[in-house]
Amino acid sequence: VKGKFATTTFDLSTVFGTLGLDRLDVDTLIQSPDFENIPDIGYEHGQMAIAPFIKHFFPNATVVPVIAAVSTTEADWQEAAALLAPMVGPHTLIVQSTDYSHYLPLPTAIERDQETLATIPATD
Repeated sequence: VKGKFATTTFDLSTVFGTLGLDRLDVDTLIQSPDFENIPDIGYEHGQMAIAPFIKHFFPNATVVPVIAAVSTTEADWQEAAALLAPMVGPHTLIVQSTDYSHYLPLPTAIERDQETLATIPATD
C-alpha cells in the first residue's frame, strides 16, 4: 500500500471458487483519496489467507477487501471507519486479519501475541 488504505476492483480467486466483491461499496472506497485501487491483491496474505474460508462457509457472500498500511494512525482509522460505517448492515460480517507482530523482534512479537490472546476472551 502506497497510501493509507487500499482495496481492489477484482474478485478474489480461491481454491473454493471466486469470491465476489460488493462492487458498489468498493467503488465508494476507491473514490476516497485515502484508498488506492490495487488491481491484484493475490499477493496480500492477510486477505488471501481468509478468502477461501469466507467462500467455503459463506458461498454467496460478497466482500469489501480493505488493506491498511503499517503507518496508518488512529485518526486515519477513524476516517476509514466513518467511510465504512454506511456499508455495515444486519447481515454484515466483519472479518479482520491482522498481524500485530509484523516486523517486530521475537520477544516483542511474543509479548504482543500474548496481549492479543488475553484480549480475545475478555471481548475487549
